[in-house]
Amino acid sequence: MNHNPHLDQFLQFYSQAEAGNGLTRGLETELAKKTYVRTKLDEELTPAVLEGKFRLVILTGNAGDGKTAFIQTVEKEAENRGAVVTRIDGIGSEFHLNSTYYQTLYDGSVETAHYSNFAMLTSFFHTFEGDQSPQKGPCLIVAMNEGKLRDFLGKSTQYPWLSRCLLDHLLLNTLLPDGYIVVNLNLRTVVDARHELADCLLDHILDRYVAHEFWQPCDDCIAKQQCPVKFNVDSFRFFPTSGLSEKDRIATEERNMAAHAVRVRLKALFQVLHFRKRLHVTVRDLRSALAFALFGKKSCAQIIEAIKQGQTDFFQNYYYNAVFS
Repeated sequence: MNHNPHLDQFLQFYSQAEAGNGLTRGLETELAKKTYVRTKLDEELTPAVLEGKFRLVILTGNAGDGKTAFIQTVEKEAENRGAVVTRIDGIGSEFHLNSTYYQTLYDGSVETAHYSNFAMLTSFFHTFEGDQSPQKGPCLIVAMNEGKLRDFLGKSTQYPWLSRCLLDHLLLNTLLPDGYIVVNLNLRTVVDARHELADCLLDHILDRYVAHEFWQPCDDCIAKQQCPVKFNVDSFRFFPTSGLSEKDRIATEERNMAAHAVRVRLKALFQVLHFRKRLHVTVRDLRSALAFALFGKKSCAQIIEAIKQGQTDFFQNYYYNAVFS
C-alpha cells in the first residue's frame, strides 16, 4: 500500500481538521501555492501595482476572502521581476522595484506583540499625514476589515485628507483620486449564475484539488478500490482521452460525462447558498468545504489501518454524504 504525502496536507485545508488547519490561510506552503487559483486581481491589478500606477491599494472583505493571499502573490511576482522582498515580523513586507518602494501589511485589523492595532496603522500610514494630497511616496498595499478601516480613519486626526477621500468613497461611493483603489472582496462570489461549468472559483479550485499530479501515487495503491478519497477524487476528475483505443476512449468519455454531472450538482449547492444570501462563502470557506467533502479527516495511514482491521464502511466519507455532514 502506498502513502500519498499530499493527502496529509490537503486535510489541513479543512478548518476543523484534526491534524491542524495550518493551510487555511495565505500561501505558506508549496501545496497552498500549487492550488492557488489566479483571478482578475492577479491578471490585471498585480501588473498595474508593480508598474507603479498606485499609491495606495486597500483590500477589504471578510476573513478568508483571499486578501493576504493576493498580497503574497504580488510579492512573489515582484521577486520574479528581480525585487528582494523583506518580510517583517510576519505582518507584512517591503521591497523596491524599479523606482518604486512598496510596503505591505497582511492584516490591518490585528494587534501585534509589539504594537497596538492603532499604533501599527499609524506607523503604516504615516506618509499620508496632513490635510493635502501627499506628494510622491511608497506604494502601500494593505488588507483589512472595512469596519476597522472606518474606525481608524474616524478616530485618527493625523490624516484628514486621506480620511475624507476614503470615508466619502466607502459611505457615499464617491470616486477616489487616481492611484488610489479599494477592492471589496466581500462582493466576490465563488460561483456564477450559470447552470453549466464555467470560469468561476469553484470550478478552478476543484480542478486543482483533483489534479493528477497530486493523486498519481494512489494509482498503484492496492487499497485504491476501497479508499473513499480515491473514489471521491476520481468522481470529480476529467481524464484525458488522447491516445486511447476506441473502447477505452468511449469508456473514458462516459466517465468524464459523469464527472461533469457531479460537478454541476455540487455547483448548484453553492449557488443555493449564494442566492439565499444568508451566508457569504469566502474562498477559505470553499476550500475548507471541498477539502472535507473530498478528503474527509483521515490520513493515508489511518485509512490503510482501518482497511487492515476490516473497517471498510466508509459510507459517510463518500462525497455525496460528506457534503451534507
